[in-house]
Amino acid sequence: MASVSISLASHRPRVSTSPEGGPLFEMFAATCASMVLMGIALRLAASSLSSSDKRRRPPRLHDGRWQAARLAAKIALIDPGLGKELRQVSRRIARLARMLEDELHRLRPLEARLEQVVRQVEDSSEDEQVDDELFERLAERFGVFRVRPALQRLETAHPDAPDDEH
Repeated sequence: MASVSISLASHRPRVSTSPEGGPLFEMFAATCASMVLMGIALRLAASSLSSSDKRRRPPRLHDGRWQAARLAAKIALIDPGLGKELRQVSRRIARLARMLEDELHRLRPLEARLEQVVRQVEDSSEDEQVDDELFERLAERFGVFRVRPALQRLETAHPDAPDDEH
């Protein structure tokens, strides 16, 4: 029978100079990730034991949700803050996009109102004629011309935009 020896030195946390916090942080992150993996294993074991039918197969380890959970736990071991940061940024972008969409729906009617009111001013006053240059200055004064370049910057900042546009 072969004997197995485990070196405790290999289980020590690495000392890190990362801005996240160093060895205590890494030990905490590794413990959390290990707990996630244990939780997955316990859930798998519990679900297979709770089955009343003895012939029923235990849940597959290759099920998509379990694979994603295992992969997330492994990623957390390497980069503990990545998942949380991605969730926060994704939530923030989705919220801002909803707010931006609401405002963009208001822009065209407001631009149309501006044109209509400018025509009313022209019609009500014979000495007030608004040429294209004056209208552009007025639109610039109201900030209308800042919208389209800002939207173009959003297009190039889109995560699916080609890298040469960034």
